Amino acid sequence: MNVARASQVAMMAGADFIKTSTGKEAVNATLPVGVVMTRQIRDYHERTGYAVGFKPAGGIRKAKQALDWLILMKEELGDRCCGPICSGSARRHCSPTSSASSSTS
Repeated sequence: MNVARASQVAMMAGADFIKTSTGKEAVNATLPVGVVMTRQIRDYHERTGYAVGFKPAGGIRKAKQALDWLILMKEELGDRCCGPICSGSARRHCSPTSSASSSTS
């Protein structure tokens, strides 16, 4: 419940994307938390029309883990979300629209 609320608060505050963690904690990106966050992104987009990106961070070290995240994002946010991630720019993030959100972080 706290992850869902924190996701909503960040989006309502104008975040371009939300991120699973800083990557500096003992427990980082987990798929169950990713499901909660991507569903909040989808809900927020449906309610407001604003596309917010998603960045899983921390703990993703193997190709299979990356594929698990890509599958999650495709299933929750749609077919168009994963193209920018596969094309390489670290500043492109998954969003539920045809163009990816960008951030300067």
